[in-house]
Order: sequence, then C-alpha cells, then structure tokens
Amino acid sequence: MNSEPDELARFARRAKRERTARKEAEQLLEAKSLELYQANLKLKDQAELLEAQVAARTHELKEALKSAEAATKAKSDFLTVIEAPPCQLPR
Repeated sequence: MNSEPDELARFARRAKRERTARKEAEQLLEAKSLELYQANLKLKDQAELLEAQVAARTHELKEALKSAEAATKAKSDFLTVIEAPPCQLPR
C-alpha cells in the first residue's frame, strides 16, 4: 500500500503541475488579450482613416455636382438666348 509520505509527495507534485499549468495558461491568455487589444486599436485607426477619406471624397463629389449643375444651367441659359428670335431693332 501507499505510505502517507509517498501520497503527500504525489499530491504536492500534482499541485505543482497544476500551478505551473495555470500560470502558463494565464500568460498565454495575457499575451492573446494584448494581441487582440492591439489589433482592435489598429482596426479603430483604420476605420477612422476610412471615415475621413469618405467624408473628404463626399465633399469633393458634392462640389463637383454643384459645378456640373451650374455648367448645365449656364448651357441652358445660353441655348435659350441663342434660340430666341432676334430682336427687331428700330431703324
């Protein structure tokens, strides 16, 4: 049969293995958490950059649309003047 000192030594080794395994798991979890945190920071930065680019491009497109609309109106006004019957000037 197992003697009490052998059994205590076996439990001590088992407890030590469990502590070591727990410590390794905690270190792995800490490393993965840090990795995930850093990845999230990068994603946040990228999202902010993309939002700024979208806002700038939207502004550019709105300005281009205003310019195109003004050109269309100018063209229409010009064609209206050109197509109007000539004025009869008194002689």
